[in-house]
Amino acid sequence: MQVRKIPWRFLLPGVIFPLSIVTWVRYYLSVRAFDDSPASWYWYGGLLSACLNFPAYVYSAPAQPLYKFGIRLGRLWIQPRNAVFFLLVFVFWYWVGTKVESWTGAKTTLTVRERPGRVTLILYALGATLWIFGAVATTYDLALMVHVSSWYALRHLFVDTEVMAVMEFLWSVILAVYYVRRFVRDVKSKAAA
Repeated sequence: MQVRKIPWRFLLPGVIFPLSIVTWVRYYLSVRAFDDSPASWYWYGGLLSACLNFPAYVYSAPAQPLYKFGIRLGRLWIQPRNAVFFLLVFVFWYWVGTKVESWTGAKTTLTVRERPGRVTLILYALGATLWIFGAVATTYDLALMVHVSSWYALRHLFVDTEVMAVMEFLWSVILAVYYVRRFVRDVKSKAAA
């Protein structure tokens, strides 16, 4: 009996992308979308989607100033930043799936690594810088939250804003470590070549 490999690059975006779309549509069709003070996770549609898709939100930040433009489809107002966000949700989880597949794949062939290009090094340095800043900023937010709310607040971490702050911190640390490791590895391989 042969076990088939799980196609993570299709499975992850195939599950998370529709989930994100459904939670966003559900939120905007609900009464809460018309409240004066939207929830802290309103942009994502739901708290679960917010926790899963925070990196896509950060990467879609350049499209944020275009919030005045868009198309109305019934009660939905689709803006360019929504389209960019959901496109990046799909791309991000496809990328994560390919990384998972490469980690779990059989290491039977030895590949010769190419010398990393200058653009690749710059992109890794920019990614590392962005996520290090994100980790520092969310560390400050968490410290301020604990200081202002006291340690009593830690028993109530299930409030939306606290969960979002913790998820922002975790995503920032995970991606900062990834980009720093890739940058250091490529710099070492470039120096050795």
